[in-house]
Order: sequence, then structure tokens, then C-alpha cells
Amino acid sequence: MSGKIFVTPLTSGVDACGGMGWNNGRFETQARETMMHRHLSHQGLSLAAIDDVISRGKRKDWEDLRLAVLGNPVFLEKIRQVCRAHIADPRAQRYHFWMHYAEKHLAA
Repeated sequence: MSGKIFVTPLTSGVDACGGMGWNNGRFETQARETMMHRHLSHQGLSLAAIDDVISRGKRKDWEDLRLAVLGNPVFLEKIRQVCRAHIADPRAQRYHFWMHYAEKHLAA
């Protein structure tokens, strides 16, 4: 052993240097919830928030995005704008799905 201490930042508030970790000892889910809220703004869903929901969201997050779209169709154009940046990657299936969803609903 080289004497180094390896501490996972999601399980401990102290890092290898003895200082406070980036999440001050919060559990992973609490840290993730804090990160999700960084995109909230008074104008509704920002492009960054939509990108976050599409790329890392779970089913409940997707349901919430769909409800937001049903309540305000302006979000369809924002979804298309976010997806255009990722659509060239054939492996970005989440973005392909949401691009198709947005285009279908804009055409209706």
C-alpha cells in the first residue's frame, strides 16, 4: 500500500486530503436532487433542464416533461433544439425518441 486513502465523495464528507468533500456527506440521492435543481429558473424549463431530463432522467422525470409539454406546447420547440445537438449520434436513443415525439406533436 502506498498510504493513500481512497474515499468515495458520495458516501463520505471527507476527501483523501482531509478536507470536506464536494457534497458534505450527503447521500448520493440527495446530491443528485441538489444537482437536478441547478437548472430551475423562474421562466420554466430551461434548455439545460430539458437536456438533463432527457439524458439522465428516469421514467417519472420523462412523465413530468411530457406533462409540461401538454400544458405548454412551447416546450416542444425547446425539446427539438436540445435534441438537434445530439441527433447525429445514432447511439443517443433518448434524444432520437424525444425528437420524434416533438416533431410528431408539432405536426399535429
